[in-house]
Amino acid sequence: NEYKSYLRLWVHRMTIKLCLKVLKGKLNPANFEDSCVTYLVFRVGGSEWRTPIGRGLIPTYNFKHTLEVEDQSHEIEIELWEKRTFRSLLVSFVLVSLAAVPCKNECGDGDWYQAESCTEELHRGCDKLFLDIHYLIPLIQGVSPQEKEILEEKMKKFHTVQNEELNTLKTQSKEKGFTDIRGHNISQYRDCPSINGDNSNGLDNHGLTEVIDSISQPSVTMTTSTEGDEEEDDNKETQMLWKNALQRIRSQIQSNYQRMGSEEDGPDGGLTNHNSYYSNSNNGTSDSPFEDYNYKSRIEDISECKLQQMLAMLSKPKHQVISEESSVDQDSFFIINNYNKIKPLVFQKTIQALIYPISLNEPHKFHSWTTFTPAVCYECERLLWGVAKQGLRCSACGVKCHEKCQELLNADCLQRAMQKTLRGENEDAAQHENIMRSIEKGNMSLKSKFLFRRQRMKVTENSSKDTFELLTLAFGYTNDKLDSVKKEVKHLILTGSSKWSAKIDITVVEARGLAGKDKSGTSDPYVTVQVGKTNKKTRTILQDLNPKWNQSFSFDCNNSSDRIKVRVWDEDDDFKSKVMTHLRREADDFLGQAIIDVKQLCGETDVWLDLKQRTDRSDVSGQIHLKMMIKIEGEEQNASYHIQYQILHETLFKHLCEINQGVLLPNSKRKLKGDETDEWPMFFDGQAQDIVEEFATRYGIESIFMAMTQFSCLTQRFISKKDAPAQSVSELLVLINAHYSNKHGQEINVSNFGKDKFTAVLDRLQSTLKENLASYKALYPPSDVNDKLLDLQNSIALLTSIIFFRLKVLQQGNKNNKYPLSATSIIKECVKMCLKSTYSYISTNVDESYRQVTGKMPDEEENRVDKLSKLVTLILMEIKEDKRYYAPIFDKFFNHGELSALTFWQLFSEYLKEELTDDKDYYLETIPTHQIMQFQKSITFFYKHYISELPDNTAPEYPRWFKPFVNKYLSEKESHNLNSILPKALDKDTFQIEAGSSIKHSSSVIDIFDNLTSIYDSLSKLDCPLPDLNDSYHKRFCETIDRVLTEYTKRLVGVFNEDKGVLYKSCVVLCNIHQIRDELQSLYKTMGSERLDIDARKILEDTQRFLKVERNTLITEVIENMRVHIHKCIREIKAELRNVKSSAKKDNCMDIVAPVIEYFDNIFAILVNNTYEALRKPLVRQIWKQTLKLFEEVIILPSDTITHKGDDIQELDSKQSQVLEDMLNGLKLYFVENTGNIVKQKTLQNMAEMKELKGVLAQYRKTTDTLIKEFVNQAHQQNNLAEVDSQGELHVQVDLYTHTVQEHWDCTVKVVSASRLHWNTTKMFTPFVEVNLIGPGTSSVKRRFQTSKKNKTYSPLFNECFHLKIEKPNDPIDYELQFCVKDFCFLQTDKLVGVVVMPLKQIRDTGSIHVRLDLCRSLTLDRADKSILIILSQRLHDEVAQEFVKLKKLEKTEII
Repeated sequence: NEYKSYLRLWVHRMTIKLCLKVLKGKLNPANFEDSCVTYLVFRVGGSEWRTPIGRGLIPTYNFKHTLEVEDQSHEIEIELWEKRTFRSLLVSFVLVSLAAVPCKNECGDGDWYQAESCTEELHRGCDKLFLDIHYLIPLIQGVSPQEKEILEEKMKKFHTVQNEELNTLKTQSKEKGFTDIRGHNISQYRDCPSINGDNSNGLDNHGLTEVIDSISQPSVTMTTSTEGDEEEDDNKETQMLWKNALQRIRSQIQSNYQRMGSEEDGPDGGLTNHNSYYSNSNNGTSDSPFEDYNYKSRIEDISECKLQQMLAMLSKPKHQVISEESSVDQDSFFIINNYNKIKPLVFQKTIQALIYPISLNEPHKFHSWTTFTPAVCYECERLLWGVAKQGLRCSACGVKCHEKCQELLNADCLQRAMQKTLRGENEDAAQHENIMRSIEKGNMSLKSKFLFRRQRMKVTENSSKDTFELLTLAFGYTNDKLDSVKKEVKHLILTGSSKWSAKIDITVVEARGLAGKDKSGTSDPYVTVQVGKTNKKTRTILQDLNPKWNQSFSFDCNNSSDRIKVRVWDEDDDFKSKVMTHLRREADDFLGQAIIDVKQLCGETDVWLDLKQRTDRSDVSGQIHLKMMIKIEGEEQNASYHIQYQILHETLFKHLCEINQGVLLPNSKRKLKGDETDEWPMFFDGQAQDIVEEFATRYGIESIFMAMTQFSCLTQRFISKKDAPAQSVSELLVLINAHYSNKHGQEINVSNFGKDKFTAVLDRLQSTLKENLASYKALYPPSDVNDKLLDLQNSIALLTSIIFFRLKVLQQGNKNNKYPLSATSIIKECVKMCLKSTYSYISTNVDESYRQVTGKMPDEEENRVDKLSKLVTLILMEIKEDKRYYAPIFDKFFNHGELSALTFWQLFSEYLKEELTDDKDYYLETIPTHQIMQFQKSITFFYKHYISELPDNTAPEYPRWFKPFVNKYLSEKESHNLNSILPKALDKDTFQIEAGSSIKHSSSVIDIFDNLTSIYDSLSKLDCPLPDLNDSYHKRFCETIDRVLTEYTKRLVGVFNEDKGVLYKSCVVLCNIHQIRDELQSLYKTMGSERLDIDARKILEDTQRFLKVERNTLITEVIENMRVHIHKCIREIKAELRNVKSSAKKDNCMDIVAPVIEYFDNIFAILVNNTYEALRKPLVRQIWKQTLKLFEEVIILPSDTITHKGDDIQELDSKQSQVLEDMLNGLKLYFVENTGNIVKQKTLQNMAEMKELKGVLAQYRKTTDTLIKEFVNQAHQQNNLAEVDSQGELHVQVDLYTHTVQEHWDCTVKVVSASRLHWNTTKMFTPFVEVNLIGPGTSSVKRRFQTSKKNKTYSPLFNECFHLKIEKPNDPIDYELQFCVKDFCFLQTDKLVGVVVMPLKQIRDTGSIHVRLDLCRSLTLDRADKSILIILSQRLHDEVAQEFVKLKKLEKTEII
């Protein structure tokens, strides 16, 4: 089978082995020295080999190399190099075309090749090389009709182009200098004989009909699928390969069969005799049971090593092949070559076993026996101890034994005795005497027993007619043949000629790990070997637990049921031991034993055996190494009984399969005859089972051999016919495994079936199972769930059993890398292969596969993305099918669903990456982006539901391949919104009130955000698993949002600016902007808000801030548009307020604010009907603020009152201020009620502006001293400007004290000096200091003092004191000193140089201060200070108030 596989590999794959052999060379003395060192370099198709070095002018290289060649268009380059000290020199070369290399089946003598010199300095054509270059072609035998037609059709096509190709080859040889195998230029060749019709080689163009016999149909089809000129060139190359291959076949057939014909003198050049190597020698026909089991092994299962071994074997004569050890089973060759000789022998032996079954033999008739003389056990040869009933004795044959040795004796009582008696072989006189004594006692005469056995054979023959008929039909014999064989067999049985005898050679090599029995911890071991009753002993090795004997013994065995008993002893060489030896014949310590059945031996056996206990008390350990060889007398030229049984078993198996049209196995189990330990399944039904059992029992065929033979038959049938049930094969292998692993240890090494042979059977079965699993979707479709999936489950169980057998019995582990340690890895690899092939098919035939599944025909307008989408659909269907039907079967070993999904995903990812990266421009320019986005969603679904949860899953790369398309999609959507949606948005901007809701929606905003939301939905459905890429998409989308909303807001602002005065349109714009902010906030939350990337979040936050600023700006502009009208209304209120008298009632307050209310009625009506509540609230608050501000500016705190520029300055009295406060409260309630209660009264009340106005109105009702006191006590910095722009320094000393008797405070102020005064004047500078006491109750005391005037100095020195009084109960903390440095101006108002204020509360506790004060241009006043000044300035008739206002308003003016 391996031979045929290699032949198929050579013909269909066009690969052939090229043998390169170089022996020696002849170098030109003119080019080389006598002691030169050279070597050769071979180059073929980019590969290079170097020979060993050769010395002298006739160097010897002896180099040989074999390689596999696929392309015969290359040439062989052979370079001759001279090795020198520093650098080798290329001397000459030879070029040989591969097309001109001949074909041989073995190495020949070779030819001389002339080398070409590399330089002109060297003599040309003087170096020669002796080379043998040829192709290795296997022998070809027979042809199938189908293959003959295929090859002849190919030959016809090649004939049309052969001349043209040969001419091309000639042209190339002229240009490159190619030489043929003999060194001639190829251009000198004439046309090929096959082309010109010359059949000098003995084969015409159709000669393959007679020679190619055994090539199976092609398993590899060579096709070309290119286009244009490339297709024509590829066809030429293919035709050239086929032509060269067939030409080599012709030459090889001619040379090989002529050689074989000369050797064996067969007709037709030795063809028939060569075929007889595998067939019957009678007329070339064969009825071998193996003809149907020519396994068609897969090409990929044939290793290179086995191919080389097979070629080497086939190239040798037949008698050498059989004698040599090779990977091909020798028993199989022997059976095939000698089948017609073995077949009659097997038939005869089977008849002999059936006609007088071994079950008819007489068993021993043991009974208790007392001896009065010393007697020895027949089995163990020890004394039978005891006073009475020392042992057992057979009444028929007289055999004596211990009771414990009864089971070890062979059940061959009278049959063996009769054979010895009738043939005169009375080797045991005592036994013969016992037999004769039993006959004389009247039990049964020898003649009667002879007649009795004849009668028993006749009865068996009559009762087993069906059995003999079945056997005859199975072997293909006639009844006459059966009768003649019966007659011969009966004669053999009755005459005793069927005696079995053999010669056994046993070599005790060594032992290891023995137990130490001596006191020193060692032993003195020796070995006894017993076969039957013959016992032999080795020499003793002193004090060694790992002894080596290397002693051989020969035994004559007359019973196949005997046992070989190997026992190891520790010799004790003392007096006590010697005495015990004579008495008991056993005084040495027992170290272990190994017992082997003779029937287990076949040929030579080399094995290590474990030493076992004899009793439970035995302390043994270690192993013993034995070499055994058996030669059966009279069977030297015949096949062994095991080979005969194998032929019998396989013949019956084949015959029953033909009758039953398949394998039909019984379901029952039982213990086979001769084997009471293991329970085996029935191999056959009825008579066939009896036949094999009787044969096995008769000729010592162990049950394990029977089981292994049955396993081999089932395996052959499983591989070839596919009808052997995998479950039965698996169960049988499990029993074989249990037999070897649990009971018999290493006995597989000495199995008669052969460990290597059984391993080869397992190899073929495992290879077939792997092939089946690699195509489980096709062989075990889920359409037939009950049968096919059960077969798949049984096949997996069988493969598991094989792997378990390899591990436990064959002990194949890490040392043998060919077989993995677990079935899981093998099944997983097979499943992967099936998944890969499935993907390859559906990806290649997408449309057809999709049509078969869905029934939809492909659309003519489909693009590549449509096909990819179909492929994804098909892949998902395959994964679902795997999970539903196949996962329950494979999940025992691995998660099949995960493996299926992951394998399909990896294959599809590779293909998708190639598509989207290599052809990116095609997809960007041709395929619509929305279709690619939809396709990516399907990929995401695939990954999310089947791949993302896998344990070892890594981040996928497919989203990155789609990034250009997603960015293009976002750009297109952004352009669509800017150019299509926005221009038409405002035209549709009408408000629509939803049913049951008061919220109003803008159509333009809804349209814009609908588009934006649809874009985000598309992005979110992509469900990108890469965070960085997802953030990139979000950032790009946020940029789109920003651009779209910014552009839309600018358009709204433009609309607003066109009609600022129209409040309705302003409200529409504000509502749109407000709605944009709300929608943007909702979209922001939808996108994940805080979970967004920081860059994307910043873009949206900036957009939101921009919208807020724009909204507030527009609100401010709307309020500014209302300001003029509100200001007019408040001036009317001010005019009405002047008429309010002290007798006015509170109810008339609202009549005063009627102008404002009338205006606000229209405003609030528009706001309520055309704005959102959320927008209306800030609008109302801004309107309220603006109203309060105008009330303050126009009525309460008019700014023109301080400067006394207004014509209508009038101080508000307490009644008017109260009325004004009541008006504000009423107006507040009006705002709350007429704006839809969106603003709470408390909110308006707590506004800072409202509180400030109420405080100001309260101050109108306070006295001047109270207001001044509040002004002084306010914690503010009036001298802040001095820190920035100091106008000079003033050095003062202030003392503050009080007397217990007097009721006032005394304050002494000493103005010391001034310095660094800043003053620009063209006149004479006359500075002086003015001191003012500011506080309550100063109207009746002197409150102003000034120093003397100093001329022409900017640092005047005053040293003047002033005494001030503060009447109690006033406190100094309510007072302050204001110092003013002035320039005296004659007849004009004095000019201010600088001013500074010092509160007295700073010195109240200390009582005195001496300080330099920085002068400032003017005092710093806050809003509260100014409000007090405004109120006091309205009190025109109050001198203190007017003076206070004047002091606080002082400001330096520069004189230019």
